Parts: sequence; C-alpha cells; structure tokens
Amino acid sequence: MDDPEEGNPPAKRRKKASNTEVLREDVFTSRPELTIRLTKQTTQTLGLKDVSFLILEKFDYISFNSSSSSYLYYLCSSIFEVVSSKINLLHSKDSKCLADDSDEWTIVEITDELISGDYLLIIDEDAGTLPILILRSFMFTSCRTQSQI
Repeated sequence: MDDPEEGNPPAKRRKKASNTEVLREDVFTSRPELTIRLTKQTTQTLGLKDVSFLILEKFDYISFNSSSSSYLYYLCSSIFEVVSSKINLLHSKDSKCLADDSDEWTIVEITDELISGDYLLIIDEDAGTLPILILRSFMFTSCRTQSQI
C-alpha cells in the first residue's frame, strides 16, 4: 500500500522534531511554580468555589513581563478592580500551603523581586464592593450587579 516500488506514494508523516522545538519536557511539573489565592473569607464573599485564582505551571510565564512584585499587584488590582493600595500580597517562603492566619507568611512589598511560590491576596475591608467574577477557562471577566452600581 505504501510501497513506492508499486507506484503508491509513501504515507504522509510529520517531521521528527526535538522536544525543545515542539514542547519542552520541563513544561509540566508536579506542582505549580506560582499560585495566587484569596483568603477563605474573600472566597466565600465572592461566592467562588476555589481559593486559588491564578495558577501557573512555569514561573517564566509571568516573570518575562516583569521581575518586580509590582506586576503581581497590578494583575490582582486589575482582576478585582481594587486600587493596589487596598491589597496586600503575602508569600510563603517554603511554598507550603499555609493557613490564612499563619505567622509564616511574609509581606511582599511592591519593590520586591518577583519570586516563585505561593501567594495570598488580602483585600482591605474598606476596598469597596468587589465585582462578581465570572471565571471561564483562563479568562477573567467581571460585571457589577445593578445594586453595586
């Protein structure tokens, strides 16, 4: 059937490529390299099922934009429509899943270098009414109900 001697053309096959050309082998890790989550209280207030709202397998996916933690503050501020002065990010030094009130969290300053690990977003109570978030596969959209306008 695929024999060129019989006049049949060989079967079509894609060219062999190295893993670095198609998909690097180190793309998928056993644990995400960067996670940002909300406090359980904020998660309940927003009616979300999961505390994590940003999970990245590779730290490079976010660090290529900026090497400063100000970028994380910018992202969180944009997603939740809260000025950055009304939010705080905490970081887990050992990338452990810590309780919201754990003393092991360290405060992240806007001027700090961006590092991988687990982050906890705390939104100040006086930040105003948070938008209702509709999360759909890697896309964040927000809307406000008529009573919030």
